[in-house]
Amino acid sequence: MEETKQFEYSKNYTRTAAYIIDSLILFAAVATLQLPITISLGLYGVPDYVDFIITYIISLILHTIYFTYFLTKDGTTPGLNYLGLKILKEDGSLLSIGDVIIRTLFFNIFFLISIIAIPFTSKCQGIHDLIVKSVCLKNDEKVSRGKWVTGFCCGCGCLSLIILIILFFVGVANQV
Repeated sequence: MEETKQFEYSKNYTRTAAYIIDSLILFAAVATLQLPITISLGLYGVPDYVDFIITYIISLILHTIYFTYFLTKDGTTPGLNYLGLKILKEDGSLLSIGDVIIRTLFFNIFFLISIIAIPFTSKCQGIHDLIVKSVCLKNDEKVSRGKWVTGFCCGCGCLSLIILIILFFVGVANQV
């Protein structure tokens, strides 16, 4: 296989946009499955923290299945594919099932810790990438869809983060 040094690494903001696209797909799946699973387990009407835990577990399972399926198949998810990116091992091979599971679980459990390294590494790798030695590359087989999608997704993500921070502080202020 060719060395990944001959490939072009993706930019941080393009990876973020691809993850937002994948997150929207996964959000729809979690929202669709949460109520039937909650009712079938007889957990309807449980306290909010239990509902949150159930939702988190369903989300974690779906994230793991989703990324394992797509990344071991051809190294790209629908979001990555749309933006012309691929996630491979540093040697250019596809990730194994174990690699993807470790990468996905670490990313989802330690999200902020994992992404903090991305802007500071030469290959734009998060800690979840460093653990399994994966890189996000521009996919030579696929042409990127353009910067407007990246800008739109990143803009929506930043706006959502700002709204969440404001809601958090409003909620804290109301508790005092």
